[in-house]
Amino acid sequence: MILVDLYTENYIGELEAVLVEMNWSDQIIYELKLFQADFNSIVDWIPYNETSHSENLVRILNLDLKWGADFSQVTRLQEFYDQLVMIENDYNSEDAEVYHAIKDICWSTLQHNNRLFIKINS
Repeated sequence: MILVDLYTENYIGELEAVLVEMNWSDQIIYELKLFQADFNSIVDWIPYNETSHSENLVRILNLDLKWGADFSQVTRLQEFYDQLVMIENDYNSEDAEVYHAIKDICWSTLQHNNRLFIKINS
């Protein structure tokens, strides 16, 4: 299992976001731990479109404050990954490590035909 922990060293006790790549046998392949505000800062760079598909991750995060309280599957992962690629030159440079970590776990999940789950403490 790959573990990328951008949370524990600097943010222990603060709100956390956890992204998990899981195979179809429910084994965790890749886990990414982030400070929730860092995750939000990347997602906030993606333009919000209220007419997006109802399962669009950015739309869900803007409309459903309880989404991700337990591990929730990202059903439109390719779309989310494409949105991340679209903002590659836009996010703040101090967020580069977080941006690349999120993009990497999405890419890995897509390449291995696995599932991505997100849990956000709120």
